Amino acid sequence: MEQLHARLDPLNLEHFFVLEGGGPITIGYEVGVLDELRERGADLSNAHFLGTLAGSWAGGMVLTGKSRDDIMGKPQIKLFNYDDEEYIHGYAKETFGDARDPRLNVTGTHFPSFRTHVLNCGEGESGITIADGVTRSSSVPFLFKPTKGKDSEGNLWVDGAVGGVSAGYAHWAPHAETLVCVSALSMHLKAPLPGKLQHIVGAGLEAKTKSELWRWGRHNPESEFIFIRPNERIGSMITPRTIFDFRASEAVYDEARGQIADLLDNEQEAPKLIRLRDQLVRLLGNLTQDAA
Repeated sequence: MEQLHARLDPLNLEHFFVLEGGGPITIGYEVGVLDELRERGADLSNAHFLGTLAGSWAGGMVLTGKSRDDIMGKPQIKLFNYDDEEYIHGYAKETFGDARDPRLNVTGTHFPSFRTHVLNCGEGESGITIADGVTRSSSVPFLFKPTKGKDSEGNLWVDGAVGGVSAGYAHWAPHAETLVCVSALSMHLKAPLPGKLQHIVGAGLEAKTKSELWRWGRHNPESEFIFIRPNERIGSMITPRTIFDFRASEAVYDEARGQIADLLDNEQEAPKLIRLRDQLVRLLGNLTQDAA
């Protein structure tokens, strides 16, 4: 985290994006949101990203110009794959090749110490390829085998979310005029439990993310944060059974674009949606000015 701030704080960034974790269904949601904003004129060429697990994939796809078919059109991922440590890296290498981009930062967790680090997918000795970055951020414990790193200590790496029990580490974001956090798993993720426990997982993730955003806001009192998460319709599509389903990811991608389009094109009645709409209109205006 210290290296992230040391590198980016002096730049006085206008926009910084935090893309939170999840499986392929999260990639569908986050890429859908960003694609809809870009379709409406948003220029993300000057934006920097912090991605965790699926968020690292979504950030890499946006920065390298990949479409949803570059990941969602692949064969269905196989879970509980403990034997092949190159399994996730194979998907990543096929998607990103040897591409690097210093605007992409990802979280990875050392195993077995479970200490989480921010890794930069840029040039130089301290940078790694996007494929290596998303692999280190995506090796979910018990679902996939930990991946080998290239550091001098010979650490293994696992899912970037587990070390700090966070979907995206929004409080780690550097100073920026606007922080945009996109989270697919907040609020509506349905655990396979009855009654009042049904929404506890998503509600817990949302509470954690909100806490992290408020912490960032306290350190950046003159800045603004925008929190984008699924509406109820999309939330009903996100369950433990669909998180790793590529076909469900495609459907959520379309719904995510529809959510942003509806939010921007139609009058809103709920105060929270009115505020979010106003925030997105300002964001689009600022990002469009950047393009000009």
